[in-house]
Order: sequence, then C-alpha cells, then structure tokens
Amino acid sequence: MKFYKKLDLDHDLWSDIHRQMTQIIIEDYGIPGEIDVDRVYGCINNDLFLERVPAFKIFMSENRIEKLWIACVALTKNVRAHVDFSRGCSSYQEFQNKSLDRRLAINWPIYNVAQSETAYYETLENDAAVIRDNLLINFEENKLRKIDSFTLTEPTMLRADLIHGMKVFNDKTRIIFSTRFQQDPIHLF
Repeated sequence: MKFYKKLDLDHDLWSDIHRQMTQIIIEDYGIPGEIDVDRVYGCINNDLFLERVPAFKIFMSENRIEKLWIACVALTKNVRAHVDFSRGCSSYQEFQNKSLDRRLAINWPIYNVAQSETAYYETLENDAAVIRDNLLINFEENKLRKIDSFTLTEPTMLRADLIHGMKVFNDKTRIIFSTRFQQDPIHLF
C-alpha cells in the first residue's frame, strides 16, 4: 500500500510557494526559529490563503486541481498517532467503513522539517483507538506498530485517512502547511 508520494514540482514554483507561505508564518505567528509552541493548528480562509499565496493558484492550475477545501498551518513539536477526517464517526471501525472523498493531503514543509519524522502505523489491538474530538481519531502508540516513515523535506501528498503521527528530534517547533481539496487529486498520487 502506498502511504505518501513526494511531489515533483518545478523548483521556481516551489520556491515561490515556500516564500509566500513563510511570509504568512512571519506575519501571523512570528519568525520561524523564534516560535516555541507545542501545538498550534490553524485553518486559513481559502480566499485569503489563495490571495496570500498566489503561486499556489499556479500549482492548482498546472495540476488540474479545481477547488481548495482547506488550508491549515501546523506548528508542532510532536503529533500523536491519529487519523484525520473522522468527523461524525464514533469509532475507528465506522470510519474505515465510511466512503470519503477527502483522503489525501499535501503537506508543505516550511521550517525544522529535516529533524522530524512522519510515520504510519497499524494497530496491534482492536481497542487502540481513542476518540478525542470530532476531527481526529487518536491512538495509543503502545498498541501500534510502525510500518513506514519519511522525512517531509519537500511537498508530499499523503494518506491522511490512515494512522499516522509525527515526531520532532530537537527542541524546535516544526512548521508546515497542509492543504486538502474538494476532490482528492488522485492523478498526482
């Protein structure tokens, strides 16, 4: 099973997207190397995001992606193993049986990504899932087995509907943007 795919973007386009996303971080949160938070996860109004990151519109156009669903900024030190898009599900089994149009995310590295790891897991026990809120299904990591991992050093499309988490191996905050679309751009995967 394929969990993630690093995107092959034009260097100049990725540089423009990275610069514009970094400017949002500076304006909204501060200088990346000086930010010290454990977890901030904020969604940005789609129209405002596309206005502030015009190079992203070029990316969408070049890749035949019609509509942005959500753009979020994540400033984190570690992220517990979880599954995204669990809204309305009362159990992991219910989530697995649900038909979802939004299983993929594209994560865009901004700062302190080389010192982190995104990992995918499988459950060792049926009761590993712990519902924390209506946005995520969290898991007890001692009831999971790591099955794959990667370092987010370039824009990467990933399966957000599978159990995954992130660890940082230094004391700095990792900063990424995560984008999702009205329909998954499966043709990029």
